[in-house]
Amino acid sequence: MDDELKLIEILKVLWKGKWIILGVTGLALILSIVINQNLSTPESQSSLAITFNQDGEKYSNFDLMKEEIVSVNNFAELMTSKRTLTFAMEGVTTERSIDSIQDDLRIETTDQSLNVVLTGDNLDENEKIIVNIVNQTLQELEKQLIVAYESELSYYNNKMDSQLNQIRKTIKKYNENTDNKLPAFYLLNQQLLNTGGSIEIDAGLMESLTELTSQEQVDFIRVNTEINLHLKKYNEFLNQYSIIDQTTVDASIAYSHLINIPSETTHNAAPSPNRELNIFLGVMVGIILSIFIVFIRVYFKNRQAK
Repeated sequence: MDDELKLIEILKVLWKGKWIILGVTGLALILSIVINQNLSTPESQSSLAITFNQDGEKYSNFDLMKEEIVSVNNFAELMTSKRTLTFAMEGVTTERSIDSIQDDLRIETTDQSLNVVLTGDNLDENEKIIVNIVNQTLQELEKQLIVAYESELSYYNNKMDSQLNQIRKTIKKYNENTDNKLPAFYLLNQQLLNTGGSIEIDAGLMESLTELTSQEQVDFIRVNTEINLHLKKYNEFLNQYSIIDQTTVDASIAYSHLINIPSETTHNAAPSPNRELNIFLGVMVGIILSIFIVFIRVYFKNRQAK
């Protein structure tokens, strides 16, 4: 009976404080709904880890300039450029702008690797965008390598032309100072047809030389020496040109030696907030808090009455 009487008293207290319970619980319900509306869903992430120059191996035909082109820093800079992102986003159906992609894209770099991280709710879209960005970056790298190779080829080609022009000037000057043009003709033939670096004196040339005066022979030896010097430089430039021309530009070989790109991206799906559970917990907290308030009020009233 005592327990029943206590339970009845408790129910009476709760009934008297029903408006407090309803008010506090309603307020908790409203607050939980508002908080849920403003609660942002954590964004999922997709990432791709790329390694460079694995085991310290270097592409043997790369000079410092080309090594800089395929470096981690240049790769990261190209990946985040608007040009690369604009081309990479072609064909991708999305409401995200280039600026938002640029903001959501994060590149984590070390000396020999980089990790491409893209945040966003749609993991499939993230993966497609990352793959497109990487492929477009490789194309941009290839263009830079081509420009570098062509620049070097142009440099050595100009150097060779300069040596040929020097030879022509030397021959022209020789012809202007002698009546016998035959030696100059042989020199020109040797220069154009034989790139071995030395000019052979055949029987015809030797016969023509014997008809020259001593001064003309001295002049011929001098001009021959001068031409051989230019021809030696020409062959040095030609050798460099040939080496570069043989390696222009097999970028896929360079990438296979320097850049290791995994075939799949890594996904990190963030859990979405359980809004229904949050509202339920908010209501329960409101009920418990309101009951606590009701009993506290009764306690102080009884204490004051005593």
